Amino acid sequence: MVEPLKEASPYQVGGSLSPQANTYVTRQADEQLYQALKNGQFSYVLTSRQMGKSSLRVRTMARLEAEGYCCVALDFSALGTENLQRSGWYKGLFYDLVKKFHLDKTINRRQWWQERDELAPVQRFYEFFREVLLPNISAPIIIFIDEIDTVLGLPFSVDDFFIFIRSCYNERADNPELARLGFALFGVATPADLIQNKRRTPFNIGQGIELHGFGTAESKPLMAGLIEVSENPQDLLQEILAWTGGQPFLTQKVCALVQQQRTLIPRGHEATWLADFLQEHLIRDWERHDEPEHLRTLQNRILSDNRTAGLLLGLYQRVLMDELVLRGNEEETLLRLTGLIAKREGKFEVFNAIYAQIFNLEWVQKEFQNLRPYGENFRAWVESGYQDESRLLRGQALLDAVDWASRSKVISPDDYRFLNASRNQEQILTNERLEFERQSRAALQKAREAEIEKQEAIQQANITLLKTKERLQRQLHRENPDIILNAHFEEFKKYIYFQTLERIKILNKWTIIVSVFLFYFFDYQTFKGGLWETSEAYAHVFILRTILVLSLGLYQLVYQKNTPCSHKDISLIHYCLALFEVVLVTTMGTLFTVKNKPIILDISIYAITLFTVASSFILPNQTRVYIYIASLAFLFFSFFSMDIDSTIVSSLIANSIFIAAVCFLVDRFTYMQERRKFISMKIIEAEKDIIEESLDQLVEISIKKETFTP
Repeated sequence: MVEPLKEASPYQVGGSLSPQANTYVTRQADEQLYQALKNGQFSYVLTSRQMGKSSLRVRTMARLEAEGYCCVALDFSALGTENLQRSGWYKGLFYDLVKKFHLDKTINRRQWWQERDELAPVQRFYEFFREVLLPNISAPIIIFIDEIDTVLGLPFSVDDFFIFIRSCYNERADNPELARLGFALFGVATPADLIQNKRRTPFNIGQGIELHGFGTAESKPLMAGLIEVSENPQDLLQEILAWTGGQPFLTQKVCALVQQQRTLIPRGHEATWLADFLQEHLIRDWERHDEPEHLRTLQNRILSDNRTAGLLLGLYQRVLMDELVLRGNEEETLLRLTGLIAKREGKFEVFNAIYAQIFNLEWVQKEFQNLRPYGENFRAWVESGYQDESRLLRGQALLDAVDWASRSKVISPDDYRFLNASRNQEQILTNERLEFERQSRAALQKAREAEIEKQEAIQQANITLLKTKERLQRQLHRENPDIILNAHFEEFKKYIYFQTLERIKILNKWTIIVSVFLFYFFDYQTFKGGLWETSEAYAHVFILRTILVLSLGLYQLVYQKNTPCSHKDISLIHYCLALFEVVLVTTMGTLFTVKNKPIILDISIYAITLFTVASSFILPNQTRVYIYIASLAFLFFSFFSMDIDSTIVSSLIANSIFIAAVCFLVDRFTYMQERRKFISMKIIEAEKDIIEESLDQLVEISIKKETFTP
């Protein structure tokens, strides 16, 4: 193991070399930057890390200060990036400028800044340059800003700061004092990164200075430390440059490592000795030997950002395979800023041989494996003996993996096998899904057709049902209702039954009213005709008859108020009236004197009436009619065979005819209502049979039709 670098070593590994350092290598960029700043040009040195930017800045500042320039250096990394606000960042920059330009006695920093609190930070900054800095310093002013890329990590935009620098350059024609002011920017960035708002004019001023590796002729100052360890230090230095590519940090480090060993290298063996030395002390197990850190910095520049790591690895892989075609895009610029590659003769190459051996295709493959977006699934699939299909990729995950693999040409055979298995499974699943969708669409179409046929069948059945109903209704009016089956729906039966009884109830009530009225009329006529000798007898008859009628009415009201009067009810009332007449006439005839008229006449008349009425609910309809006729004939014979006043005879005949007629009409009306009810029941039953038959047909149709619901 190499011993730590000794303080007496002429080489400095890391940091900025002082202007007096003997091992500083002057490159073409030194003169370009010096001349550009002397000519008033704004300049920027934007390249990868550890390329000697800081040493170039220190050397150029020393040269310009020796010629009377007022130079200050600002390190943006010293301002910090966390827990910062825009105003605090500008204020820290302002404090730093006041201190380094020795303006502390000219202004009070805190007071001056607070007095302009109403202005935006960049406006206060601009006022400081015009009113304080330029008036108080008469010499040309050059401000060197290092670590400019630090602003890319700030939580806010500082586009206004770089717009301020550009305005200082653009306003020179209007303000000649600004011609004394110059800026030099150093960092790992591109001019396009400085103003991130794409809607604003990019940072397009100044002269860019490119830094290249040390050339053989330029590197003579490095030879001083190699004289002690080599018989031919010039050839040894040339071999070192062949390995490092002139990379400043790495060249200083290798020279320091070689200078520390005390073995004299024979002439002619410089190449083999150096190759073995570098393999042992730098390349092999490079992470352990990477102190001060350099190689890890390069690796982190590629891998630190997950958003660009895969892309940069893919581009670098093409550089290793000499397959990258330059396009001048942003991705290629990012790769250059890593420091791993350099542009030579119109193409990208690995910067040096040491990088090529450490960051080779094997390293790329390893890092690709670590970055593999499907790493967990891949490992589980491999551990299962390539059998666990649940770990295969699908959908967008598969597309992302294929895209990643297309950018990485160095992937393992297992990766190809995994991706191919995922593609095959995805294709199978896609085909199955398409076939299922096809079958679903076909089944859905078939179901729709079956539904249409079913609807058509239902519509046709409804038409047939309607026609059959109309035909049966016409037929039922012609045919004998006795052929209808004695079955019906209970609800329809109740409805028709109560409708019929309600009509009979109305007719029978009017029959009772008229009958009672005629009985009163008959009594009046008999009294008027002289049947009763005194009005007292008639009064008794009237009172008794009224009591009977009221009793019958109370009976109807209390016991039958919710029940319709039937034909039997009216017959019973007539029976009671006739019986009462017989009892009444007999009693009155006994109590009162009947003038010239035998009492047997009334008894015989009312006995016949009693028999006629009573028979109305025990004899058939036809027999009742015959009895009505026979009773009337007997009454006529009795009336005309006896010597009775014509008025009385007419009253008795009229009353008897009316009673017979009313009973006959009630019988006929009841018969018609019952017949109508019977026919309605037949129609209901027929409709029920037709509906059941139609439903059976629909069920049969549904069973025959195959239905499918996807």
